[in-house]
Amino acid sequence: MNNPKIFRKFKLKASDFSAVVSRSNMMIIYSLILYLLFVFTIEGEREKGFILGKFDAELLGVYALPFMILTYVLLYRMEDRISRFWQYILNLVPALMLLLWGLFGIGGAFKSPELFVVSYLLSVILLIVTLPGVSKDDRSIVNRGYDVLMALLSTIFLVGVIWGLVVGISEALLYLFEFEAEESYKIYVYLFIPFVIAPLMYRYLEEVFFSLKREEAPVLNITFNYVLSPAVAIYTVIITLYLLKFFIFSIVPHGIFSYITISLFIVGLLVLSARYLLFEMTRFTDWLARNYKWAMIPTLALFAWAVYVRVAAYGWTVLRVYLAAIGVIMLMTTIALFFSPSRVFRVFLYSILIVIGGLSYNFVLSPKKLSLMSQENRMVSLARELGFLGGKDGKFLPVEEINKIEGLVDERVSEFREAYNYLSFQGDDLWLTETYGQLDIDNVKPRCQNSEPIHRIRLSVDDINHEYDVTRYRSVLRGALYFSDVSIPDVVQISFRNSILVRVPADLIINELFSTYSLDEANDSDISMTQGTYIFNFQNYDIFIDRVFFSFYEDKWHVDFLDVTMIGVLKEE
Repeated sequence: MNNPKIFRKFKLKASDFSAVVSRSNMMIIYSLILYLLFVFTIEGEREKGFILGKFDAELLGVYALPFMILTYVLLYRMEDRISRFWQYILNLVPALMLLLWGLFGIGGAFKSPELFVVSYLLSVILLIVTLPGVSKDDRSIVNRGYDVLMALLSTIFLVGVIWGLVVGISEALLYLFEFEAEESYKIYVYLFIPFVIAPLMYRYLEEVFFSLKREEAPVLNITFNYVLSPAVAIYTVIITLYLLKFFIFSIVPHGIFSYITISLFIVGLLVLSARYLLFEMTRFTDWLARNYKWAMIPTLALFAWAVYVRVAAYGWTVLRVYLAAIGVIMLMTTIALFFSPSRVFRVFLYSILIVIGGLSYNFVLSPKKLSLMSQENRMVSLARELGFLGGKDGKFLPVEEINKIEGLVDERVSEFREAYNYLSFQGDDLWLTETYGQLDIDNVKPRCQNSEPIHRIRLSVDDINHEYDVTRYRSVLRGALYFSDVSIPDVVQISFRNSILVRVPADLIINELFSTYSLDEANDSDISMTQGTYIFNFQNYDIFIDRVFFSFYEDKWHVDFLDVTMIGVLKEE
C-alpha cells in the first residue's frame, strides 16, 4: 500500500532542529531564567528562609506558558516589521516584566482561575494573529490558525512522550543501580523539559507545519461534513422549538439557553471555517455555512434576555460578567457575518483580545469587583426586605432576633444566604463584618422549599436500600449537597443549592468516625476511606454520610472528601 504523499516527502532532519536552536538564543535564555526562578522559588518556600523577591512558585508555574508565548511573539514575530533598534527594545521587555514581578509581585486578580484561563486563551490567539503570513482575509487566518493549533498539540504530545521516557529511564537507573535522589531534585530534572525543551520544540514544529503542503484530510472531512454539520442542524432545531414555546407560552428564557447559544455559535463558526480548509464540503455543509447566520439573530436576542433575567434576579457574578462579554463577541462576529463575510474570523479573534482581554486585565472595575458590588447591593436589598437590618447604623440584627421574624419567604432567605456567602468567600470577610456587623449565618434558621411532610425516606447505599424514620425532622434536604474545605482549613463546609448550610470542625467528624472505624497507624500520604451510611449529629442537623475519604499528613488525619446523601433539620424542642 502506498504511503500518503505528505509522508513520502517529509523527512525529519536533526540539522533542521539544530538550526532552530541556533536561532533561538534569546528564547533559551528566558526559558532558563524562568526555570531557575521556579526552582529557586520552590526551594525558598520550602526552606522558609530564602525569599527570592515577590515571586510565587504556583504563579510562576501557571503563567509560564503565557509568558513564554508572549516572549516568543516579542522576539520573533516582529523581526521583519520593525527596525533592529526596536527589536532590541522588545527583547528586553520580558526581562523588564520579570524584574517588576520580582520587585512588586502579582497577586489579587492574577490568582483567580478565570484569569488563568483567559491568559492561556489570549496567548494562543496572540500566536495566530501575529503570524507574518496572516493577511486580512479569513482563509489565511483559518489555515495558519490550524497550523498553530497542530503545532501546539504536537508539541504537547512530543513533550509528554519525552517526559515519560526521561522519567522511566531515570527511575530505572535509580532502581537498578541503587542510586538515591531526593524526590524534589528529580522533579526539577523533569521540569526542565516543559520549561526549556518545549519552547524550542514548538518553534521547530511551527516551521514544519508552515512548510507542509497539506493534502486531502479524511479526518477533517468526516468531522466537518458528518459530525459538526448535523450538530448545527440539531442545535438550530432545538432553538427553533424553544422559540416557538417562548412565543406561545410567554415563558422566561431558562439560564441554560445561554450555553446552548454559545454552543451553536462555536459549532457554526467551525462549520464556516470548513470553507477554507483542504477538503470537499457536502452541499448540506456548504448551505449551513452560508445560512446559519440567520439563526443567530433571534438566538442572540433571546440570549441577551436570558442573561438580563438572571442578572436582574440574582445579580452579577464573575461567570455572568464573562457570559455578557461572550454575548458582545458573538454580536460583533454575527454583524461581521452579514457585512464583512471575508473577515469574520479576524473580527472574532480581535473581539476576544479586546473584550475579554480588556475586561480581565482591567483592575479598576474587574469582573470580580463588579460581581462583589452587585452581590453587596443584592444582599442589602434582601436584608432590608426581610428585616435583617436594624437600627441607624444599618447593621445586621442578632441571630436570635432574626429567627423570631415571622412570615419570611423561604426562597428569599435562601437568596440572602447565597449573596452573603458569596461576599464572605469571594470578597473580604473582615470588611463584611466591619461594615454590616457580625452575622452567624450558620445559625440563621434554614428554610427549604422541599420541606413537605415525609414519614419515611429510603436511601440507597452500595445498591442496598435503607429506610429511615424522618418524622423527627422539620425539613429534609436532598440533592445539590456538596462538601468543600478550600477556604477555611480544618473545617468541613456542607452546602445546599450553592449556599453554605453548616460548617463543622473536621476534628469532630474525624473523632466520631474513628470511634466507629479504626484506622491503623499511618505515614505521610496514606489514604483511607470509610463506606456505609453514618449519621453524624451537629447542632440541629443530622448529617447522613455515605463515604469519607481521609489522608494523613502533618502528623494528623484530614478529611479530604465527604459524600453527603441527606441532611435532616431537627424540629425545635
